[in-house]
Amino acid sequence: MSKNKATNKGGDLLKELNKLSAATRSTLALLLAKPEELTAIVSERTEQAIQLTTLDTVVDTMQEDIETLKVTVSELKENVGDLTNRIEVLEEKVLLADEKYESQKEELKEELSLVHERLTELEAATVDTGKKSTRGMKRSRLLGDAGAAEQDTHAMAAAIQAPVTKKPKYMLTEEEAHVRESIQDSGDSDGVGKMPGKGVWEPEAPSAAPAYLIPDWNLESNKGINAQIIQRAIDNVRSMHKVCQHSIYKQHDGNSLTEQPDANEPLVPSGSEIWLTPKALKSLAVQRWATMKATFKRQHNEDLMRRREMEKLENRIGERQKTARKWLSIGAKIVAANKGYDDELQLQLCLDLVHAEFAGEERSCDEDGTKNNRWWKDICSTGRLGAAQKKDRNSAWERKRPIWMSVPVYQTFLYHKEQFDLTQPKQRVTNSTVRVDLKRTSNLTPREKPWDFMVDPVWKATQMNDHHNFPGIKEGRPPWMTAEVESELRKVDGDWVHAMFWLERTRERAGSTDADEDEEMD
Repeated sequence: MSKNKATNKGGDLLKELNKLSAATRSTLALLLAKPEELTAIVSERTEQAIQLTTLDTVVDTMQEDIETLKVTVSELKENVGDLTNRIEVLEEKVLLADEKYESQKEELKEELSLVHERLTELEAATVDTGKKSTRGMKRSRLLGDAGAAEQDTHAMAAAIQAPVTKKPKYMLTEEEAHVRESIQDSGDSDGVGKMPGKGVWEPEAPSAAPAYLIPDWNLESNKGINAQIIQRAIDNVRSMHKVCQHSIYKQHDGNSLTEQPDANEPLVPSGSEIWLTPKALKSLAVQRWATMKATFKRQHNEDLMRRREMEKLENRIGERQKTARKWLSIGAKIVAANKGYDDELQLQLCLDLVHAEFAGEERSCDEDGTKNNRWWKDICSTGRLGAAQKKDRNSAWERKRPIWMSVPVYQTFLYHKEQFDLTQPKQRVTNSTVRVDLKRTSNLTPREKPWDFMVDPVWKATQMNDHHNFPGIKEGRPPWMTAEVESELRKVDGDWVHAMFWLERTRERAGSTDADEDEEMD
């Protein structure tokens, strides 16, 4: 019996050998005749297999390193965004500092000029007094250092004789201090209308009226046309004061005043005429000039300001997308772990399905940039906010689905992560801002191509061709994904969608059914 089996096996082997080509049989015969060569070939193939296994390990290690690098690059980008925001804040502070410096420089020039004039006058008076009497010398000896005493005297005299706008605060009367504060407060306001400027905006005067004096903001306040404007303003103020006090005076013949003065009410109270001296008015004008210049720069750099606001908005959206991407990754791993995927498949799922641009958009306000009543009412009506949160319009953001993304894919990973946080007490404080979906979509276009099953089929058929910046679609599915998983991800009630949406849709269906029954009863 065993002999027959051996014979049969031998016959089968001969049949298989006959199927081989002549060259193959010849090679096989040579190898069987030389077993040492066959052993060498087997050893060589074994070494190659070991090398391939080692290479696979190296590739796996490199993939892990690449993922680590991606995380590092993402963190670096976040740091760059933070630095960009800080640079913008510093630029604004530098601009304000420059404006303040220009104002202080003008004031210092005026103050130095006044001090120089008073020093010259006092030096002449001191010399003249020394010639007439020896009392000054005796007094200097009693005081000690005559030079220091003279300098103190000069400084005090200069402060006393300086315009009231330049006096030290301790030398002002209570009324003068109040007036100065009022003037400074008015100088900080921007209620001056649109500010003209040479070569930028030069409004024309009405017919038969004197031409307007247009300031040149590239010059200092005491140069060229700017000095004429300040002098004209000083003359107008002094002229108005005279008209208020005495009817025999007429208004200045410059640009007509907007209001006729009341002869019964002087421009300043009696006894406060010191505020209307040319030096005092010029000092006030120089202070106000710096504020007007800053207003001009701000008003006529609208494009720059608009670009800055847009950059800030894009940075905010980008940072929120990065945060949402982290949430998506966590949610994707949670879902994959629940499905029984190992660590390698979880990582691959995140790489293929999770990108910052797939996270949609989160807004802390409505489309008009405000937290208006209608928008906040919609937020509160979702049932996601508690009583205390409804009173605080900073307690919730609106989350928008990317217009191109299918609903089931959008309702998968992000919400699994949120549910995970609710079951982890340590996580509740870190994500205190509630995200609310008002069923509105975001038009932000991704740069990464999404897979076909991730795209809303209705949008794909009706709107995709109108979005010229859309990068296109990856056909098929990732290599690791089965047809069953792809099918599940296309279903709004699929196993991947978060359970809260099943209940929500059930309630919606129940509500629509009740409404239909009410109509039939009517």
